[in-house]
Amino acid sequence: MDLGTGAGLPGLVLAACWPATRWLLVDRRLRSESFVRWATGVLDIADRASAERGDVAELAREPALAGTFDMAVARAFGPPAVTAECATGFLGVGGRLVVSEPATESEARWPTEPLARLGLVVRATGADPRFVELAKVAPHEDRFPRRLTAMQRDPLY
Repeated sequence: MDLGTGAGLPGLVLAACWPATRWLLVDRRLRSESFVRWATGVLDIADRASAERGDVAELAREPALAGTFDMAVARAFGPPAVTAECATGFLGVGGRLVVSEPATESEARWPTEPLARLGLVVRATGADPRFVELAKVAPHEDRFPRRLTAMQRDPLY
């Protein structure tokens, strides 16, 4: 799945290049949902890539979506704590979260102890392009993910 897909990056590219996968591209804006629906038709991938409009933190708690994804990707979704907390709700144990990283940031953006509460650990980082890969190694605490306003008011880290 692609968290906060916006114009469909990277979800549309991954779906187009990786035909053995199915993708859900999520964004809260109607404009993004409409564009992704149009683009999946143009790219002829509508049978394996779809758009969903809604708040990611709320969708992550829906029984049909919670814990059902093997991979989540995020590019410019939000601060690391919000991205990790939202993504953990969608990932099953064994799943991966891959986040593109700004060129100037450090590994301190992904602290071990708070991530463990989400069932996540850092597995890999890359420098060109910059990214971090987190693995879901355990179930997350039941209270996660919280509502977006709670995450913003009181970040996990």
